[in-house]
Amino acid sequence: MVSSLTQNELKYTSRVKDALTVMGSTDAEQLNGLKSKFAGQVIGTHCDAFHCDEVTACTMLLYTNKYVEPLIVRTRDQSVLDTLDIIVDVGGVYDVEKLRFDHHQKTFTDVWDA
Repeated sequence: MVSSLTQNELKYTSRVKDALTVMGSTDAEQLNGLKSKFAGQVIGTHCDAFHCDEVTACTMLLYTNKYVEPLIVRTRDQSVLDTLDIIVDVGGVYDVEKLRFDHHQKTFTDVWDA
């Protein structure tokens, strides 16, 4: 569907911030020190190469009311991941209630049967 609105009539404002704090860490003590100084929620995902799935997940969270100004921590250290508010694409757990979303643990059958 093509919109008949002109660019000036569009009322969309991006909620993605100009500055985003992203850190990689395997040091839980360092991370806890940073988290205590940080007002926003903390999103965890894996370190190493970026993939479209975790970038998409983190970006989608930026558009929610809860994760407006998050800290994103990139690590595979489970002791660090366990301290974060929400985890995407890593951690070996898919549990909605615990905010753990490693889609590699969710199968098509799980989704279909839900």
